[in-house]
Amino acid sequence: MVLVDENHRRRGIGTHLLRYALDCLDSRPVPAIRRDATQLGWPVYEKLGFVPEYELARYEGIAPSYPVPRTVAEPTADAYPDIIEFDKVMTGTNREKMLIRLFEEFPQVLRVLRRQGKIEGYATMRPGANAVQIGPCVAVADAGPALLRDALHRCAAKHVFVDVPLQNTGAVKVAESSGPEIQRRLTRMCRAERVDDKVQALWAGSGPEKG
Repeated sequence: MVLVDENHRRRGIGTHLLRYALDCLDSRPVPAIRRDATQLGWPVYEKLGFVPEYELARYEGIAPSYPVPRTVAEPTADAYPDIIEFDKVMTGTNREKMLIRLFEEFPQVLRVLRRQGKIEGYATMRPGANAVQIGPCVAVADAGPALLRDALHRCAAKHVFVDVPLQNTGAVKVAESSGPEIQRRLTRMCRAERVDDKVQALWAGSGPEKG
């Protein structure tokens, strides 16, 4: 995340910080670098070689209560490797370190949906200063609505953020029928190699600071 004080913008500070970060990543090297860009930040990222991939919307509001789907269950720690492998297939990225950190920090909020013993999706969340960030939620089409509604139900009457790819029309439908409204739009941008993530399987992101 790159933030510049409003009184010091348009002086090249954000660009300088980004160039420094990109130089560090290029020296490793990292095959793909992604940003969730606001409209204000988009021109800066384009100049640095980022290209748009797809749009996201952050929904904000009070979560409703839903009937709890029986198919959604709380997993034990021995299920983590299977969940991480499922996530890798769906997102095209090995997010093991981030996911393990989330799962171990907030194990009580992780849920999975299995059919015939096979994982078809998972959802987790984390509390923030102003709201609960629902996500990541990654699932096949049939599992996504149940997991996302279950996550909203567990946050019933609480302030929530849900970051949804607009190409996932099923996720947009759940979000828009649940009460939260669009707070802002972001564009996911990529530099260097494109990431082969399955946008229709991304039902909620984990926030711009985590991806």
